[in-house]
Amino acid sequence: MKITTKSHYGVQVMSDLARLWGQGPISLSKIARDSKLSRDYLEQLMISLRRHGLVKAQRGAAGGYFLSRDPSKISFREIIQALEGEIAPVVCISEGGKLLCPSEKFCQSKKIWGKIQKSFLTALDSIKLKEVVE
Repeated sequence: MKITTKSHYGVQVMSDLARLWGQGPISLSKIARDSKLSRDYLEQLMISLRRHGLVKAQRGAAGGYFLSRDPSKISFREIIQALEGEIAPVVCISEGGKLLCPSEKFCQSKKIWGKIQKSFLTALDSIKLKEVVE
């Protein structure tokens, strides 16, 4: 479970959009200037964020990106999962984890990893995007 720079920049971009919530679509050029990220990199982030329903896009001269819902309703977990995929400290407890571990029948640490994952996800769920901009 490694949180990469992709999530770091994704949270930064989402925070910028949250700060401008209600002001209409924000152009990718403005987001790039404000965040000091390249347009190409931002486009990749936006693809993932759009696919997961966190941002919407509007085409045209006054087009750009905007949050799909109120920043107080978007959790850090949603953002990180949109950019990184499933969050699990070890493969055997991931939702899609089909790993056949030779120690599974007598593993004593799987329960601990499960507790760690649950605590981490609960913490990420409790932090809303709005908190970052306040």
